Amino acid sequence: MILRLRLTINFFILCVFLIFPLHASAWVVGFAQSNVHVGGDMDGITSVSGGGSTEVFPLLEDDTGTKISFGIEYFEVSLNSSKHHGSHQGMAYDAEYRGFNLDLLLPLNLTRSLKPVFLLGVGLGSVIVDKGSIGAIVDDATIFQNVFRVGAGMQIYFSKTTLLEFMHIRYDGDYTSVNGVEDGNISDEIQSQGDITTVGIKIHF
Repeated sequence: MILRLRLTINFFILCVFLIFPLHASAWVVGFAQSNVHVGGDMDGITSVSGGGSTEVFPLLEDDTGTKISFGIEYFEVSLNSSKHHGSHQGMAYDAEYRGFNLDLLLPLNLTRSLKPVFLLGVGLGSVIVDKGSIGAIVDDATIFQNVFRVGAGMQIYFSKTTLLEFMHIRYDGDYTSVNGVEDGNISDEIQSQGDITTVGIKIHF
């Protein structure tokens, strides 16, 4: 999984450098409001243990967050962030989701102002669980993930440079490592899945 993700990221970076000279003037920046669902094995039951500590995977409530993006026409780098309340085995936990993503956007020219868009990408992220690492002491647990992303949405152009974008993205991958009272890789296959729905503005330069 990790090797496949690294190969995919390298392919995306190569495509960016190959296509960049053709679209050097097509810079795009965006800001969006997001609704984030963190699923998979972040289920309120799963935990991992090793090296003298246990890290919990709380069941998290869906919540709103933000997305900031920057790109060149068909390629986009984005940062997602959202905060969540949750619980694990009857104990309450707060957590923050963070995602760093590299996506390929494929818009279709339905009309001059209306463009369906499809997304394919990869992401590196983390879920930071407040006091979610339990050992000789209690500390925050940062649980890292590698994911693939697919999505679809709609772009509505108000002008040649300004658009409103609706997007729904599904991500799927694995939780790979943890930082907490003790740091280490996760040897078991623990799934990282979720959904992100965004509504935001983008501006072309």
